[in-house]
Amino acid sequence: MKETNQKVTKLSNEYTKQSDQNKKIKHLEQQVVRRRMKVFVPLLALPIIFISFTAFAQHQQNQELADELASTEQTLEDATAKEEQLLKQIERLNDDNYIARMARSEFYLSEEGEIIFNLLEDEE
Repeated sequence: MKETNQKVTKLSNEYTKQSDQNKKIKHLEQQVVRRRMKVFVPLLALPIIFISFTAFAQHQQNQELADELASTEQTLEDATAKEEQLLKQIERLNDDNYIARMARSEFYLSEEGEIIFNLLEDEE
């Protein structure tokens, strides 16, 4: 303990001795607390950092899987639409009237007694 004024004399009684003793004990307790904090804070920080990195990695992986799921669902929707289209086409191809119309329009086939004329379409 530093004395700032040389003219002040320190009392040497039981109260001052006890007060000095309490100050020393408090100072030692604070040193112990500081040492414990120096040891335990890094030990507690390591699991927190590990858990944070793990959570971040899992979040990224979940995002990638969600993107992949969305892409796969879109592919499934496209395939389902194509399947419906193909089933309708199969149904039409089983109809003789549809086949006859297609043959007439694409291959210019005609029935007996029919004459086919090619007309130019207007381009606008």
